[in-house]
Amino acid sequence: MEALNNGTSVYHDIHTLYCRTYEGELLAAEGRNISYHGHRKTQILEVHDAIRHIVRGLVYCIQENGKGAGAFRNWIFTVFLRGTKLQPFCQTGSDENGEARALSEEIAVIFDARLRNTLSKGDAWHSDGGRAYFVNRVYGYVEKGLPVQFGLPAFPCKSPNPRKVGGMDPDAAECLALDVLRSFIAEITEIYPTGATLWIISDGHVFSDCIGVDDDKVTFYDDRLREIYAERYPSAADQKAIQFKGLKELFFSNDDLRRTFSDEWMQGHDIFHPLQTRLCDDAELSRKLMMAACEIDQDNFRALLKHGDNNTLRTYRGLSRFMLEDIAHPSFAELSSVSQRKKLACKVAGEMIARNQAYSNLLELLFPNFIRLSIHAHPNKGPKFGIRLFSKDRVREIESLDRRHEPKPSYDFQVPTPWHNSILKVEGEKSFYLAKASVAEEAIASGRYQGGWVDGPDGGHFNLREKPGSESMEAHVADLADAGFVGSKSQVPQGLQRCGMGMLVQTVKKVWACTIRWLVWILVSRP
Repeated sequence: MEALNNGTSVYHDIHTLYCRTYEGELLAAEGRNISYHGHRKTQILEVHDAIRHIVRGLVYCIQENGKGAGAFRNWIFTVFLRGTKLQPFCQTGSDENGEARALSEEIAVIFDARLRNTLSKGDAWHSDGGRAYFVNRVYGYVEKGLPVQFGLPAFPCKSPNPRKVGGMDPDAAECLALDVLRSFIAEITEIYPTGATLWIISDGHVFSDCIGVDDDKVTFYDDRLREIYAERYPSAADQKAIQFKGLKELFFSNDDLRRTFSDEWMQGHDIFHPLQTRLCDDAELSRKLMMAACEIDQDNFRALLKHGDNNTLRTYRGLSRFMLEDIAHPSFAELSSVSQRKKLACKVAGEMIARNQAYSNLLELLFPNFIRLSIHAHPNKGPKFGIRLFSKDRVREIESLDRRHEPKPSYDFQVPTPWHNSILKVEGEKSFYLAKASVAEEAIASGRYQGGWVDGPDGGHFNLREKPGSESMEAHVADLADAGFVGSKSQVPQGLQRCGMGMLVQTVKKVWACTIRWLVWILVSRP
């Protein structure tokens, strides 16, 4: 949302990050104002990388009303220059390499098939240059023989809402999502042996207080997620394929930078906390640094909402509705009226949008030529691309067990995630089902299903068994009659009515539908 990303922070002073040789040859340049020539005065700051024998620099222009004292600005500039993953290559390379271009195209095919989330309307992957943007980003790495780098802000923590999840620890949902991401990188490595790395950049401490989760619980979730991945994928190649970062690591992974930081710089940079949670000093300091360095102009944000900017308003309303359902904090439940809860949900949504944009700005500077992935819906024209975290072949997102075989629509706001849902397994069925925990609990309470939450080597999940003779089983039998295989339910053998073979019924329906479509195709295709 370009209209939203206006401000006077240090980020908004920066126009270009670049990388050059000691002799002055430009190797790479990235920045939102890289082609702008209207500045009256610009300044340059550079640091020398003695290990790689290159120089990293940034071009900036301090705004008249810019925020941040000179000492803090210089310190955060140094954080960006030392921490940036800017690679020493241009986006498309100086000379076209046909083999590298072909490999980049193949990687785009893999991404399209395995991860990409397609919008029902306005998707620009094919129609408006999105695929070409993606291919060019990949080509920059492949042409230089470097591992392709992907960045995914995700896996914050489990939702605090017990109607959605089975607990606060990573479970089977996270395991399945990690499997998808690891398989994606493995498939790239099959055609491009240099491989790729997907960075999971946790945004848990960015939003934890907004959703009512204590900072230490976010830290526990993040630590446990890394442990689970290491247990499932212990090899050196696995550790290279998926790597992890968090907000605190982005600022203070360098001891020298921590020693030269002054707490006085953050005086007056208070953070709005919509919900009262237990804060950790290092997480709170990281949030303050993020906002001080990269925040947007709040007056501009409010003006966009007031004047009905389509993108901003759609995001704000969608997130407000989502948070109204998701927040489970005691102070939220104690509010006596729906209007009060809606008002608080809107405040939370506004704060989360502002922080999300600040975090996006921070990642833009630290991972400038990474291929940026998102669990939010995007038109897929770049620089961000929306993805799915679950395989369509293995996991179905459902809202009801009785309607679990119905097709699902596309996701135009946020794809279903492991941290907002639970995994359900129905005995006798191969598919995993992703749903709110309440779907399983209500099914058990109805008496039509037996089972409950179980732990296992692949993570905790709900394991359910459909009771013979239940109403849902009767519905499957009725479906068989509706499909035209029998004239009425009474013609279905009594054993089939009672033995719980709902999946067989659904399979027969699908085969029948495919047969009809095949016959129609034969008739239409005949000369």
